[in-house]
Amino acid sequence: MPADTNMATADALIALVHDVFGPSPIPLHRPVFEGNERAYLTDTIDSNFVSSVGPRVIEFEEQIAAFTGAARAIATVNGTAALRIALLVAGVRAGDEVISQALTFVATCNAISYVGAKPVFVDVDADTMGMSPVALREWLEAHTQRVGETNINRKTGARIAACVPMRTFGYNYRLPNLNAALGCAQMERLPAMLRIKTDVAARYRAFCAEYGLHFIDPIPGTTANYWPNAVLSKDRCERDAFLEYTNARGVMTRPIWRLMNELPAFADCENNGLETSIWLADRVVNLPSSVPDAEFHRLKS
Repeated sequence: MPADTNMATADALIALVHDVFGPSPIPLHRPVFEGNERAYLTDTIDSNFVSSVGPRVIEFEEQIAAFTGAARAIATVNGTAALRIALLVAGVRAGDEVISQALTFVATCNAISYVGAKPVFVDVDADTMGMSPVALREWLEAHTQRVGETNINRKTGARIAACVPMRTFGYNYRLPNLNAALGCAQMERLPAMLRIKTDVAARYRAFCAEYGLHFIDPIPGTTANYWPNAVLSKDRCERDAFLEYTNARGVMTRPIWRLMNELPAFADCENNGLETSIWLADRVVNLPSSVPDAEFHRLKS
């Protein structure tokens, strides 16, 4: 149970979450289908193009390319499939090593394993929670040597493989037309969703400033989707007490991902100590980050 001061802060945060998202139970995040999803799905079913070919797949790829500013986009059935394809087209082979971070979703390391390679974990930066360029450079300088055009791990003798995206053939990882129909409808509402999520994040930010909590902001010069909003606890004990207290009251919160080197499948993978990753894993709390029901009208305007 949190101390009295922390309990009061948790109660105030729960009240804010209820004000934003409504009554309990409040999930961490849920999908929103307030646009053309039903109509596009019906059209796709009626067209009989429901597998990995169809006009909605092409349309979805074009929408993603336009939104991101990329020359082209290829839609795959899920993120793990996309990661595996990226590794294959980069020439990653069985026995290679792929530098990654322990503070990530398990799909990252699963994709590396699927191609027969092995992850090497370097630390993250506290402000981005992404791979630290400094940690990466230090690990490469301390543990690898250049042999021709390749970096070799001096300890294991394995090649450190790079990631270069290009087209590939093999497993059928194409996105089905049904999924693309949903994606097209979601893309139509994406700018409005991002504006609403930015407003929700602003309310969390103001609350944290008032109650002395550390809200995790995007780094300057970037655009965030605020999935999920998160705060930093003082330590693991406070984090666990906060998680228990809020979830018991119908507000879903959760810690950040378990570090990959703590999973049995990747426990023997080399790492550089992961000091910042461990520090963050002990403290990060993810907060409810859906589009609130009360804001659905903004998706239709």
